[in-house]
Parts: sequence; structure tokens; C-alpha cells
Amino acid sequence: WITVKFPDTPLTLNTGLISLGFPFALGNSPVFDGRVAGATQGVKVNDQVNLTAIYARPAQNAATASTYPNTNSVDAYGLLANIKADVVQINPYVLYATLGHAAGVPVGTPSRYPWHTNAEPDKKSTALIGAVNLMANPNKQLTLKFDLIYGMGDSNNDLAANQVETKGFLTAVALDYKLDFGTPGLFGWYGSGNKEDDVNDGKFGVLPLIDPEASLRSLRMANFGAGKYTMSSRGSNLVTRTGVGSYGLGVQVADIKSANKLTHTLRVGYIKGTSDDSVGANPGVQANQYATANMYGISKDASALEVDIDSFYRVIDNLEIRLELGVLKPSFKDSTIPDDMAMSGQLSFDYSF
Repeated sequence: WITVKFPDTPLTLNTGLISLGFPFALGNSPVFDGRVAGATQGVKVNDQVNLTAIYARPAQNAATASTYPNTNSVDAYGLLANIKADVVQINPYVLYATLGHAAGVPVGTPSRYPWHTNAEPDKKSTALIGAVNLMANPNKQLTLKFDLIYGMGDSNNDLAANQVETKGFLTAVALDYKLDFGTPGLFGWYGSGNKEDDVNDGKFGVLPLIDPEASLRSLRMANFGAGKYTMSSRGSNLVTRTGVGSYGLGVQVADIKSANKLTHTLRVGYIKGTSDDSVGANPGVQANQYATANMYGISKDASALEVDIDSFYRVIDNLEIRLELGVLKPSFKDSTIPDDMAMSGQLSFDYSF
């Protein structure tokens, strides 16, 4: 990307293919986190306050550019503030997105834009999200993080059969305390789910997402058994990665040193759905079209317990070997899928240039 600093002003402009993400207590932001074409304009108000204006284009359909020049893309506009006050940092932000009917995003795609339907040619689906992220360091050992996110999405479609509206929230909290042997931590989240009576009227209760790549502190519940346990009737693992339509609790001990250049992280997590059984995704159970379309809400009947141990070996300064191992015990009430225990393992080599 290109960075431009304007002389004698507090303005800094970044434009091109940029990495763009909002702060989040549990990892990558479920609202927006990715490498996209866009621009950011930073303004330093004073030593305590910084503002950043954001524009991004996560997706565009070149094949429809001439036929639908104004409705063939996804466009996102945002404003982020960073406020420092002694040991506390507050990061409020707002994001508005539009999605054209010819943007090249399949209708009902579980992995992105679930609030988008096959809108009319002259209209766009929209989403508006407001949030606040807070981080506090009362001392050198203790770190506290908190997020509260609320959003609403609308397909802006006059055709009753395709009209979709959603309003929902996601809150998350994390606590870490550094000790000599490692860093113990607690974390949790709660995402609003769907209610059967509302969904029957085309109104959902989950947070709309723009371009989610959340990690939820590396809980890998969606990746066990080659996709066998995805907590979703359509095979999408996004519900478990983002926390939307679910709640979870976890404990971990990070940075455990067992040898020179070798560290480990031990983690135990529990996740459960917050959507009504008849309108939430549940493996083996497709109660109706809403569970099949998967508006991210996991059924209250679905839950899972996960235990992970991740090992990191720093070979040289910019080469790290990672071994990630985990065990998952799911529970699917009234499902045709057995509650078998699953194991997962992944070996990776990370080299930074």
C-alpha cells in the first residue's frame, strides 16, 4: 500500500491493498478483519485521542460491472477512535456497509453476509454496526479486555418472500495475568440468538457480519473430524469461529516454558447455542429453511467441550514451528449425528520476512 503524510498537518493517508481490522478482546474481529482494497485516513487530535476514517471494498463482481455498475460490489465505511486515559484504552467505532444484489455473493451464503438476500436491481442490502472495545492494564501483570457490539442488517427488499432483517449483539471479555511460569487467563462471550416467532416473520436476532475472520482465542471446534462437527446444518464453521449466535466460556494458560525456545498453551473451552431449537443450526437436524440457511444462530440443543494444547518452537528469530493438538466432545440433542469424541492435529511452519 501507499502511505502519504501531509506536511504541517496531523493527517496520514493509507491506500491500496491494506490489512484492516477492528480491535477485539478474543482475537481477530468478528465484525471486520482481513486484507482488502481500501483506504484509511488517520488524524491525531492530541496525545490521548486518534481518529481513523475507513473505506473498504471487500468484494466486487467484475462480470456485472457494465450491467449493474452501482450494485455489483460490497462497500464498507467506518470511523474508529482510539482514546488513551492513563491505564485504560477505549476504542469506539461505527461501520456501515452496502451490498449490491449483483456483487457476486451467493444468496444465503453461510460464510459471509447472511443478512443479504436476492435484492431488487435498484436496491442494496445494508448493515450498520456500532461497538466499543476497552483494554485496561492496572499493572504490568494484569490485562483486562471487553467488547460490546450491536448491529442491524436489512435486505432492503420489497419482495416479502426475500425480506430479511436482523438485529443482534455480541459481548466478550478476557482476563490475563502474567506469572513466572506462564500467563493464566479467563475468557468468555455471549452472542444473541434467534427466536422462533420472530424468524417466522423474517426477523432474526443475530449480529450481522461484514467480513468475519474471528478466531475466538484459537478454539477450533469447527475444524474437528474433517468438518464432521461444524455446528451447522450446511457445513459452515463460521458460527463457532465468530461467537455469533452462541455463548462460550474458557480458561487457558499461555506461554508455558518447558525448554529453551519451546513454549506451550493449554486451553479448555465450552460453547453452546443461543437460538431456539427450531430456528438454530444443529448438525443432522434441518428443522426448517432458517436452520438450513444458517443465519449464524446455533441451536440451544448443540454444545461442545474442547481441550487444546498448542506448542511453539522458535527455531530462529523469524522461523517458528507450531504443533496444535485438540480433543472435542460434542453434544447434539435430538440429532442423527452421534456424540462421538473427535481429535485434531495440525503442524505448521511460520516464516516471517
